[in-house]
Amino acid sequence: MSALTAIGTLAAIVGVAGMARLLGLGGGRIENESEAASIAARTIAGFAPERALLDHDGQAALIRGKSGELVALKMHGAMPAARQLTLPLTATIAGSAVRVPTGDARFGDVTFKCQDAEKARELARMLERSFDG
Repeated sequence: MSALTAIGTLAAIVGVAGMARLLGLGGGRIENESEAASIAARTIAGFAPERALLDHDGQAALIRGKSGELVALKMHGAMPAARQLTLPLTATIAGSAVRVPTGDARFGDVTFKCQDAEKARELARMLERSFDG
């Protein structure tokens, strides 16, 4: 590959990345618990949110419904995707992160990055209460 081709390729990559940023593509996040609850209510038919927990970097949320059901949100590029979770769940806690299996191979597991270990424990308690149904 010639130097001119390499420079041209690099310039094209930087240009596409710049255009994507100007168009607001990628890098999306869930701003707060209220937005997470609203997204879940719009996305899952009949879902009535009661409480939402947002992960530390806005990339995932867990929303508990008034009937005890759970919805997981996670970012896919600039757009959030939602899945209603099937209970019981077996969450894995590692320090300040909680991994929740969704049961959907295409959606994948959801990892919640909490501010600290206490927030991770709060999330685990929320999951446990959901099992009491």
